[in-house]
Amino acid sequence: MISGTVLSKGRKINKKIYIIGAGLSGLSAAIKLSENNSNCIILEATDHAGGRCRSFNDNLLKTKIDNGNHVILGGNHNTFEYLKRVGTNHNSLTGFSKYNFVDLKTLEFWKLEPKHLYLPFLLFNSQNRIPGSSIDDYFSILKLPFLNLNQTLGTIVNQDSVFSNRFWEPICTAVLNTTPSQASAKLLWQVLKETLIRGKDSSKLYVINDGLTDTFIQPAINYLFRKGIKIAYGSRLTKISFSGDKARTLHLRDRNILLNPDDKIILTLPPIEISRLLPNNAVPEKTNPIVNIHFKLQTDNPLPHKNIFLGITNGVSQWVFYKNEVLSVTVSDAINLVDQDPEIIARRTWEELLPLLNYPNSKLPKFRVIKERNATIAQTPAQENKRPDCLTVWKNIFLAGDWTNTGLPSTIEGAIKSGITAANMLQKRESKN
Repeated sequence: MISGTVLSKGRKINKKIYIIGAGLSGLSAAIKLSENNSNCIILEATDHAGGRCRSFNDNLLKTKIDNGNHVILGGNHNTFEYLKRVGTNHNSLTGFSKYNFVDLKTLEFWKLEPKHLYLPFLLFNSQNRIPGSSIDDYFSILKLPFLNLNQTLGTIVNQDSVFSNRFWEPICTAVLNTTPSQASAKLLWQVLKETLIRGKDSSKLYVINDGLTDTFIQPAINYLFRKGIKIAYGSRLTKISFSGDKARTLHLRDRNILLNPDDKIILTLPPIEISRLLPNNAVPEKTNPIVNIHFKLQTDNPLPHKNIFLGITNGVSQWVFYKNEVLSVTVSDAINLVDQDPEIIARRTWEELLPLLNYPNSKLPKFRVIKERNATIAQTPAQENKRPDCLTVWKNIFLAGDWTNTGLPSTIEGAIKSGITAANMLQKRESKN
């Protein structure tokens, strides 16, 4: 048995904070706590930090790829503050004021310029609207704030309309990883009002140039190391023992940690792990998958007009990114795709994209298919109502994670916000004692 008491510079410290999980939630919690020189240690089950937000060297493609494709919006203030604090290079991101799309059925191109949503009178000019849409379609956005927590986006969306196909479907699926017919309208509104509705700066879309690890994870690890906070890899939490209204012992795979009375825990694990570790703690149980397909090319950027990202409608593919000779395809809410053979997935997406590409060879290139079966919770009204708050019935346990009750979707912004919230609540509780 290992006691939570540690020695630091010759003095005894009886108060320690254990952060379980080195994903973005755990890292952001540790960064926030480091402001007050809190005595933290991060316990990570795997041999790497970042969770789903990481990069790795792929032996098949002979290059570094991201586990999945992520973008940031200008209104993601917690994310930009995180990047600023850990010292991420400004050149790690490239921003765009327009979202470019193509319809695979008609090969028609168009762009979404959020400034038109911010200044609605511009929409009276048809050239400012999505092709095939009417001004009435845009006013459906104004209904979102007035829907209740139990209503889906399908309540206000005509899913057979061109506007639904070219606006609601790609935006909702990308943000919530849930189809509009099932997605929480209220949750989508939380995103739109902080980004697209606020105009050009808040809706600006940023793609990541240097990879997820180099942008989000390694700078955070370096920052925490300078603050004296380290990550203990290979430290899988298997059980928590309780005494009264507090956790008493952390049971790891290879050791136990006996907690001191003032020790605290921030759990940043997936909901299925929380339901196993914390008895009678209700959590969302339904998840949706995301599939990413990475193709290693032998030429320069083959996307039209040298776009480095492109939205897709009427195809299996939904978003396409180009970086360092790798063409990456993202399919969210991939329930109908995730169980298929990787080669079938790769061939299907490659063949549907070929008419768009300036690529001399139609042969299927080397590929890597990454399936995240439980990528996010299903962000439906029913699951949204099950997202727990940071505080738990145990006085020394706090929850964080993009699936907790952040008021935001399960995104990078939501993950970072959850870590900050947990750190703030922990410090607030300590100040009362």
